[in-house]
Amino acid sequence: MIALTRLNGLPIVVNAELIEAVEATPDTVVSLIHGKKLVVLESLDEVVERIIHYRQRAALDPRLGEAKLSAMPLSTAPEGGTAAAPSASRREASRREASRREASRREASCHED
Repeated sequence: MIALTRLNGLPIVVNAELIEAVEATPDTVVSLIHGKKLVVLESLDEVVERIIHYRQRAALDPRLGEAKLSAMPLSTAPEGGTAAAPSASRREASRREASRREASRREASCHED
């Protein structure tokens, strides 16, 4: 998860594994794999650095996610461009992992009752 700031100044925490693209249009727009777009105060470079930092932490601490996938660097585009998106297979792996976690959470909550 990475902390960002919406244009209205309110903080938002975003799952870095769900980010598909980051654009400078000139506002920074973060596109998520399910189609939602977030406009944030941070620059394209700041967002990319936070994603890289998250993935480096995930590589060192497996509790933060699938270490081998998370450790893969996100390449940056030229100024004002779009950062490279995770491959379709990585996005699908992230979706499957999120579904698996949700199913585990639901199962655990059923056993709590």
